[in-house]
Amino acid sequence: MYLNSKKGFSLIEILISLVIIASVIFILNVAYKEYINNRSQMFKYEKLYNTVLSIKDWLASKSLDDMYHFKGVLNGLKYTVTVKKIAENRNYIITFSGNGNIGNFKVFLYKITLQIGGKSFIFYETQYKKINS
Repeated sequence: MYLNSKKGFSLIEILISLVIIASVIFILNVAYKEYINNRSQMFKYEKLYNTVLSIKDWLASKSLDDMYHFKGVLNGLKYTVTVKKIAENRNYIITFSGNGNIGNFKVFLYKITLQIGGKSFIFYETQYKKINS
């Protein structure tokens, strides 16, 4: 009895396996590069978002004036802020419970334009000022 047994792989089988391995390596390489690009862009937007929120919170604590304009650098990003008063109304608040404010007030609505990192953000801020009368 004569057995025809193979001991090894043929050249075609080896070439097919090399093509499969090369394809997998190529796909993984492309996916890794996309991951690195997305990760760096995510950090860029996170830095931009945190900077915008910091400037917005800082402006909320300031007394705003009409046509207030300034420039600065925060977190390595240059920014420009323009504040424009768009509305002003008088208001009278009366409270009978003793809690809250009693008297004349002016209510101001400001439009704030923030340019930072090549993007422009617009938001609105309301401020109250007591009128002595």
